Amino acid sequence: MPLDLDARFPDPDAAYRAIVEAHRGLAVIAYDLGELSKALVHLKRVSELDPKDSRPSRLSGLINKDMSQDPDAEAAYREALRRGLPPEGERE
Repeated sequence: MPLDLDARFPDPDAAYRAIVEAHRGLAVIAYDLGELSKALVHLKRVSELDPKDSRPSRLSGLINKDMSQDPDAEAAYREALRRGLPPEGERE
């Protein structure tokens, strides 16, 4: 679901990209702190906001695999492939 950015922002596209990058950064921080469930929440939001990016789905697959959530891991990896992983990511 796209965000409605208020007309007060001089560059709504830049604000939108900043929100995506904020969630991406929060996912990394949560992952580094071992808060894997929180990382997954932020990765899901990145996926919603940037539907062409396969990286959040790929990382979600890795996290779910590490948490022994194999069905969720498989679904996330399939979504990453559907979105178009770069060649080095497809080998995983």
